[in-house]
Amino acid sequence: MQTKPNSHLYEERKAAILEAAIEVFAKIGYHKVTTADISGKAGISQPYVYRFFESKEALFLEVVQLIYDRIAGEFAKVECKNDTLLADLITSYEDLMRRYPNEILLQIQTWGIAEENVQKLVKASLEDLKELVQRKFEKAGLPDVENLAKDFLARGFLCNLSFALGSPALSYGRKV
Repeated sequence: MQTKPNSHLYEERKAAILEAAIEVFAKIGYHKVTTADISGKAGISQPYVYRFFESKEALFLEVVQLIYDRIAGEFAKVECKNDTLLADLITSYEDLMRRYPNEILLQIQTWGIAEENVQKLVKASLEDLKELVQRKFEKAGLPDVENLAKDFLARGFLCNLSFALGSPALSYGRKV
């Protein structure tokens, strides 16, 4: 990777590549996507992608980190009020689903990619989300916080599947 002469411009271009990559990976799938697909979506040359990412895997790992960080960032903003915490976390996630539908599709794909680096990152990201939610439940004074956090994430996974499959029958009754 080359040096960053204009850091602000560099970060803007990198962010644009990441957003294009999210859409392309979500629609085509990790294994079928080429950097040419991503560069085409981003409106740049394929070699330009390599100025920012040394490989398709490096780009994908950064995309995965971005989508899980985005979830964690939204959950971190939710106040720890005992009577509304669960509903507020759900609302926060539903808002993410509306704003970033491709990330939901991509998130589901990350669960089944066998590459060790991807599995390691997804596992760590999901464990971090569980811990974040668990701490929020604990701070709100809720009981059995570990199981409550696991149940919350499991319901979120089912909501993701419902969304991706277009199957309201799998939904918990809330529509995104």
